Amino acid sequence: SATLLLRSQRNLTQLDPGFPVAEFDQFRVGLRGDTYRDPLRRLQFFERLRDNLRALPGVRDVGVASFIFTAPPVGYQGFTQEGDGLQISESPKHALPCFVLPDLFRALSLRLIEGRFLDETDVAGRPSVTVINASLAAKYFPGQSALGKRIRLEGPRTEWVEIVGVVSDVLGTGNQPRVIDTFYLTISQWPPPGLGISFIVRHAGVAPDARSLEHAMAQLDP
Repeated sequence: SATLLLRSQRNLTQLDPGFPVAEFDQFRVGLRGDTYRDPLRRLQFFERLRDNLRALPGVRDVGVASFIFTAPPVGYQGFTQEGDGLQISESPKHALPCFVLPDLFRALSLRLIEGRFLDETDVAGRPSVTVINASLAAKYFPGQSALGKRIRLEGPRTEWVEIVGVVSDVLGTGNQPRVIDTFYLTISQWPPPGLGISFIVRHAGVAPDARSLEHAMAQLDP
């Protein structure tokens, strides 16, 4: 079953977070039951709910991501760069992984600085790729292009992940917004831990009400 866990809209009118926050409403969906322990079933649910939400009156776009604007960032992951000679256990390098459906970049109006966005071809079974933010690129690839460089992430998976794009920074989540080094990974290639995900609804001035959101979910999982 699917449950609406949290809904929030952050007031950042005194700041420039890097995206038009006044146009957004966010909620988190939790999935329960053995059916959704399969990463592919979770992905299919997330994609179908995104499509249902896009069809609601006044909705301009929908992004799907693992973060919540009002929550402090957690789950930093260590990584190494190809050629740095470090073992993952000794690496001082850390960044925040953000697991997304590829159209998040469009929904948030993130600016492409170099390379490409993640897209629908970046699926399980194909070489692992990531898009990083400008802050991470400047810190770990100073004076050079990050495109084509490879990193290895902390965790049970050991493959190299190729950087295919660099995007503009946004202010991180939490009570003291700041730019956070971030790498974006597709949910298809890197299923996030847990059974929940956040939906970021971009609207034309009036956010969908809770009843509309619940109806959109009930169409998929009554």
